[in-house]
Amino acid sequence: MKMTVVMSGVVLALSAYFAEQADAGTVTYSGPISAQYYGSFNETPGTGITFSDLLSTDNFAAPISELRDVGGSDTDPNWLPGTTLFGATMTAIFTVSTTGNYNFNFGSDDAGYLFVDGTLLAALPGPRGYSPANYTDFLATGQFHEAVIEYANEAAPGAVLSLGISAVPEPSTWAMMVLGFAGLGLVGYRRARKRTTPLAAA
Repeated sequence: MKMTVVMSGVVLALSAYFAEQADAGTVTYSGPISAQYYGSFNETPGTGITFSDLLSTDNFAAPISELRDVGGSDTDPNWLPGTTLFGATMTAIFTVSTTGNYNFNFGSDDAGYLFVDGTLLAALPGPRGYSPANYTDFLATGQFHEAVIEYANEAAPGAVLSLGISAVPEPSTWAMMVLGFAGLGLVGYRRARKRTTPLAAA
């Protein structure tokens, strides 16, 4: 009986976990990501970047993936051909299907700053090598959210920038799984003791 109850708890915990992952706060972009490229920039480390000398604009499909500047080839979006020192701002508008915490995996080479709904979420002062990290923000449904990247490629020859957004599993789901497996272990332990006790008495 106890084994059945605990197994039911484990099944429910796993079902809740995978159900949550199936609808793990889907991120939906309202349109392409817009980008502006600048010939001059000034970084205030830990705060952000200011830009001047607008050179061009671009739009590219979401979500943002790894972006490279290698002298005008293998680029997404199309970086300025042959340009190795430049600044850029990129803006993405998106919604989420589930209210909760979201993970922003963000990395840049060189300086990169990520603002979510107007608040600085990640500051990666340059110059630096590419090293992405995870940052968490609470997002609500029923409204548009804005992610803005300020980026500066401060050293030749290439540039790398990435941003991925995904839901963070609810702590309650993890707690249910832990309790379920702990209960399963306890029942197994008690059953083993019952089997060995008569032998010890003999």
